Amino acid sequence: MVKVILLSVILTLLLLLGGQALLNRFYYDPQRGNEVAVSTSYVFNRFIQNQLTQPNSVLADFQINRTGIGTYGISEIFETNSQSSQTQQSSQIKRNKQSKDISLRSRTIGNTTLFSDEEVQRKLIEPDQLDALLESSRELPRSSQLTLNVLFKKDLSLDEYAHWTTYNAPTSDTLWYAVRTKKRAENERPYIVGFSPNGHSGQLPELKETPQLQEKYPLLNSFWATDEQNKWSDEKRETTRFTSMLRYLQSQTDFINLASEGEQPLSEKQIAETLAYVEEHGVKIYGATVTLSVQNLELLLKSEDLAAAYLTEVALIRL
Repeated sequence: MVKVILLSVILTLLLLLGGQALLNRFYYDPQRGNEVAVSTSYVFNRFIQNQLTQPNSVLADFQINRTGIGTYGISEIFETNSQSSQTQQSSQIKRNKQSKDISLRSRTIGNTTLFSDEEVQRKLIEPDQLDALLESSRELPRSSQLTLNVLFKKDLSLDEYAHWTTYNAPTSDTLWYAVRTKKRAENERPYIVGFSPNGHSGQLPELKETPQLQEKYPLLNSFWATDEQNKWSDEKRETTRFTSMLRYLQSQTDFINLASEGEQPLSEKQIAETLAYVEEHGVKIYGATVTLSVQNLELLLKSEDLAAAYLTEVALIRL
């Protein structure tokens, strides 16, 4: 009798566990692989999404735990490209929808401090205010690193941008290109899309490597580059990588739709519009995120091509 009861309990547990596994298959699983990632496709998708929409943010660490049927708790740590600040974000994926915890925790790293006055960080520095920015920057230690979003008077191709940096910001590093998309109606919600010229950084899962993927998404992974592609011009390589990221993310509809409509960093429609615009006009840069030392700021601000700038970060590095 005891054996019968024990067997019944074991069978019930097996059925329950098997049933849960079966039910989980009907819901988005961030730990599952896909056509590119061996596992944790959510992390790779998040990386691509960040590359396309975040000028100064790298996924430094993450944790994913299944908490129920179709339910997962996710903790992500992002850091700025200068690695001077980290932000932790918690969220829950519950049956194909993601809700984020709006309470974020930030901290500085090492011996750097972050200039965190939001009003100053968000301030648009118009051309007639650039002198004031330059004057105030002279009070900072000469080793300080500045991060700015710069806007140009006219759109630049990738080659034109490279020429601009040679003469106006030769010691700067470009963190991100802001890419022109379709012209928007006056009341249409704007969206920002672009990419980093620095390629892959931060946490990445193991990726598959097949000739089919290399052909479908050329240069999506920099390690996929063929000998022929390595001979391409910088502009052709960067354009190819940018469009491959867009087409890959476009295929990840379950990931895109984790966010409610209107809250998606980049929707399927916006991706399609961007691809169509780039196919017709090429990659046109209307702005960029750059980092440079405070002593090299004056040369950049004197550029006749500069329309405006946003100061987004000041890292005070005490040597």
